[in-house]
Order: sequence, then C-alpha cells, then structure tokens
Amino acid sequence: MREVAHDLIGASRESPAAVCRVLDQAVREISPAIDNVLFCKREDQTLRCMYASGARCEYFRDARLSLERDESALTQAALQCRRVASRGPQRPVIPGDRAFLAVPMHEGAQAEGVFYVSSSTADTLDVEEAVVTLATLAVSAYQLACDRELDRQRATIDALTNLLTPGAFRTRLLEAIARPNTRRPALLFIDVDNFKPCNDTLGHDAGDVILRTLARILAASAGSESLVGRKGGDEFCVLLPESSKTQAVQRAENIRKAVESYDFNALLDGKKLPCPITASIGVSMYPVDANTAETLLETADAAMYHGKKRGRNRVCFYDVAGNLAEVDRAQPALL
Repeated sequence: MREVAHDLIGASRESPAAVCRVLDQAVREISPAIDNVLFCKREDQTLRCMYASGARCEYFRDARLSLERDESALTQAALQCRRVASRGPQRPVIPGDRAFLAVPMHEGAQAEGVFYVSSSTADTLDVEEAVVTLATLAVSAYQLACDRELDRQRATIDALTNLLTPGAFRTRLLEAIARPNTRRPALLFIDVDNFKPCNDTLGHDAGDVILRTLARILAASAGSESLVGRKGGDEFCVLLPESSKTQAVQRAENIRKAVESYDFNALLDGKKLPCPITASIGVSMYPVDANTAETLLETADAAMYHGKKRGRNRVCFYDVAGNLAEVDRAQPALL
C-alpha cells in the first residue's frame, strides 16, 4: 500500500487519468480475475465515465448515466454514498459481469465519483476490502490532480468563450511554425464589426452572449484541424496548421459569411441590435507573408484593418506581389 500511495502522489502531478491508471494497475495486481475497471465522475445529476479499462467496457468511455433514471450499481453507490457489491438484487453495469464492486470516492458527504471493478470469471471478489482501501487512498490524489488540471485549463482556456487564451494560442502558433511541413501555416485575424456600439447599447451581458456565440461560430466554421483563440476583447485568431493561401482565404470567407448570416437578435430576449454584427478578417501566410510568429500576427492584423478601412465585413489578404487585396464577395478570390 505504501508503494501505491507513492505512485498516486506522483500521478496526481500528471492528470486525473494518471491517478486512475495507478489505481487500475493496483487492483489488477491484487486480483488478476478483475478484467474491467471504470471510473465515473459526478457531474450534476449524471455520472460521466472518465476512465475505462478492459475489453468489455470500452463502449462505456465518455458515456453518461442519469442519477435519476439509471438503477445500476454505479448510480446506487453514488446516491447512497456506500459500496455496492454483487450481492442481492443489484444488477451489474457491464453485461457478463459475474462479480462486481462499486466504491464511492468522496471526502465530504457527497460522492464525487465512483470506482467500479468487475470480473467475468470469478463468482465473488475476495479482495473487496483491499479494493475499498485502494479507492480511499486515491481520493485525495484524484482531487489534487483535478485541481491542478483546472489550474492548467484556466491558463490556456478563455473562461468566457472556451477558446484558447492569447498566451496559449501564441504557444501553438510557435509550435506550428517550428514544425516541418510541406504546406505551411496560415493565420486569420478576426475583428468583430460593430461590437462596441452593441455592447454599449445593450449591456455587457448581451455582449457576452454575442461573444460566446461568435466563438462557437468560429470554432465550427474554422474546421476541426484548426486552432481558435481569443486575442482579447472582440478580436480572435484562427490558426490553420497546414494550408495553402487559397484554402486559407476561402476558410476566412466561410467564417465571414457564417457570422454575417447569423441571427444574433434571436439571442437577445426581444432586444434589437443597433447595428449588424459582422467580421473583418485578415489572412497572412507563413513564410510567404511573414517569417516569424510576431510578424505573422502583425501582417494578419494589418490585412484585417485594411478590410475595416474598406468598409468592414471583408476578407483581405496579400496577393502574389505582396499587396493587400480584398475578396470579391460576389466572386470568390482566385489566387
């Protein structure tokens, strides 16, 4: 147990999943018959599976169980804050389990999660007390790992928009530039048109709703391979890790159209925007338009401001001669 406690302390410095892995390894060492391990975290009125190990429980990963409707050993252990073992009428969580044990993990009165182990071969788990002891040992380590992960997340994720913070985005940008690729990174610098008068007229709560919605629009329109960050205020950046300039400009135009066509008034409980919300977007390509992360941001910013001066709600980029050009909204640009 002393060695496991030491390993749990080390795992708490890594992640909650690392704590679960140490616990998983420990219970399998004391009972090779245990062939499935789950850990579910309580989130409001559900249990979400955060860790799954074993061939029969892989489908469980990221699944949610309703504490109000589900009647399995997992939910009963969470609600009653006591262990639930394969005795009596309790049904197993995983089909095929012959013996199982669900142990609530908690420091206060409410279980924050449930640790579940099972066997498809053994009729009983004769190591029940040892498993409970191990789960109890892991509680503090798991909570510490969650706290550390939250601290790391706060440093990298913007609380309002759930996008990357400026520092985290810059780190990813530097990494993308340093990575050897045949197709180089492109940067989109996005400024929200007319946000300030809308924010001043309707109030900061409405402004926050608009910014959160814009963040979702950007993330959806940018594509799953892209990185989206909040530069500050109503400015955003999108990094396309591998792109041609034609693709980058087209992606920017898709984002512009998505913002322009969105009905923001529908979000405002009967209030009306004093002016339309649109986006001015500047596109810069590495290493054609800039050869460092700093100059890439500067050139994309300059392209965006060129669009502002041209009347807003535009995508601007650098042509083959290095001059600022604008996407013809009637006909997509041919580069």
